[in-house]
Amino acid sequence: LIYNPSTTPPTGHAPTTSLLLQLDQVLTRTLFHHHVDYLCEWKCPLTPSRSRWIYACLARMEKPWHREECCAVRRVLRECCERRWELKMTTATE
Repeated sequence: LIYNPSTTPPTGHAPTTSLLLQLDQVLTRTLFHHHVDYLCEWKCPLTPSRSRWIYACLARMEKPWHREECCAVRRVLRECCERRWELKMTTATE
């Protein structure tokens, strides 16, 4: 399988139900952790598409979650709180 950017939509693929049902739990967890890393480690923007993928992965994962997933959810929460705080601070100084 070779990646071809011309066949990928500019906004990426949507997390459709049929696509999510093709993913096993290991792949779902891996995909979720990749999105968390993009958001928290690489400071990529939280786009609507990334938000949909994170939500879809969380909904698809079997419960109870492992401690790695719980930790990753807390990381996303802390990152969102930090970004919101920075947004408040930039608007307050203007």
